[in-house]
Formats: sequence, C-alpha cells, structure tokens
Amino acid sequence: MIEEDVPMPPDVLNSPSLTRYAFTTRYPDDYLPVSRQEYEEAYEIAVRVYEWAKEIVEGQP
Repeated sequence: MIEEDVPMPPDVLNSPSLTRYAFTTRYPDDYLPVSRQEYEEAYEIAVRVYEWAKEIVEGQP
C-alpha cells in the first residue's frame, strides 16, 4: 500500500488505462486489435509505472 505522501507521477495516475490490455490477454476470444500508436503509448505508461514502483520498493526518492 502506498502512503498518501508518496507523489504519483501522471503516468501512474493514467495506469488504469492499461486494464483493458490485461483483460484482453486473460480473455482473448473477444478483442479489438490495437494500433501501433496505442501499443507504444501503453508500453511507455507500463515502463514508467514499473520504474516508479521500483524506486518506491528500493527506497529511493
């Protein structure tokens, strides 16, 4: 659980937009293909969320 005083970058706040991709991979029968742009945007958000979480876990500011 994240403390309230831990700042969340905008990309972390936008991370719920990745949920549709998690759902699609879990239930692959009914999905719409994603464009290259959608893929790149989702990938960048995921990388930033990962890096932010890694900093929190490792105790870096």
